[in-house]
Amino acid sequence: MPFGIIIVGKDKKIRRTNKAALTIMGLNSAEEILNKICHRRICPAQSGKCPVLDLGQKVDLAERVLIGHDGRHIPILKSVHEMTLEGEDVLLEGFVDITERKEAENLLREKEAAEAASRTKSEFLANMSHELRTPLNHIIGFTELIVDKNFGDLTDVQEEYLNDALQSSRHLLSLINDILDLSKIEAGKLELKPSNVNLEILLKNSLVMVKEKAMKHGIELSTNMEEVPETIAVDERKLKQIIYNLLSNAVKFTPDGGKIRLMSKKVTGDERQMMNLESPETQKLKIETKDFIEISVTDTGIGLKPEDIDRIFGAFEQVENSASRKFQGTGLGLSLTRQLVELHGGRIWAESEGAGKGSIFRFVIPV
Repeated sequence: MPFGIIIVGKDKKIRRTNKAALTIMGLNSAEEILNKICHRRICPAQSGKCPVLDLGQKVDLAERVLIGHDGRHIPILKSVHEMTLEGEDVLLEGFVDITERKEAENLLREKEAAEAASRTKSEFLANMSHELRTPLNHIIGFTELIVDKNFGDLTDVQEEYLNDALQSSRHLLSLINDILDLSKIEAGKLELKPSNVNLEILLKNSLVMVKEKAMKHGIELSTNMEEVPETIAVDERKLKQIIYNLLSNAVKFTPDGGKIRLMSKKVTGDERQMMNLESPETQKLKIETKDFIEISVTDTGIGLKPEDIDRIFGAFEQVENSASRKFQGTGLGLSLTRQLVELHGGRIWAESEGAGKGSIFRFVIPV
């Protein structure tokens, strides 16, 4: 039989056992437990107070414990029935090993506890938005007034130090904004506000936002659009943030004299299948739409190793190599970008031929 059976006499000594019971306890032969007091191997916590023999209770599909040959406690589900065997009143105990079930239950409890802690953290940060941003905006605003010499001239040293403080404050504000936006998404408090947006104008304006920094480093910017609709229904501010994050990353990780290309095109339902775009989010929209817009940012930058391509979309993840460590960053940008793309019912991924060979970041959102 696939379950353990042990027969116990009224003197609480084990009379018989089957092979399955020995296997569960890791024993080689029945002689190791026959004529031994049952509580030394079965239900050790109930020694002296056996539910059946001492307390007159019934045991039916109850959780108990076996002691293995190595002293390990093995969780079991057990039922006990009184019977007569060869003229002797005995207990027939049948049980199954539920170790795997208990481990699964523990993992589920740990997962639920971790998810609850994550939700609490996300809700706290989302609710702290005003308290965190307001004082920092004041610091930035007053520092800008001084740097702009609204209150008089500055010495070179004062101007240098204040510009450093201003740059650090803006960097800190950017970090706080990313954390808060990410937390709002996780807490379910960040909602889309779709409107009809002219995609061509939005993409061109996005290039303008990084144009100055690109020119400083001699990076060539270009764009290409293939048969895209004049307008699409998206959350304009969030789509801008997605594209800006990708362009900003491309500029940051592309060496002087490099190239960055922003492209967009329509992706049909058949192409979507070939590109494996059936994510849970796109699946929900399967009946409603057959077409997607694909937007990509291609650069000639530091590239990605194969093992980093998926990892970089995790929160606080950064590519660990000597080239990337010299750049400032929190590792939140791509994680937030992925969340915003998925909030639109889309999917984002990266492609690269390897370190030093540039990269392509593509995302698709439904039309």
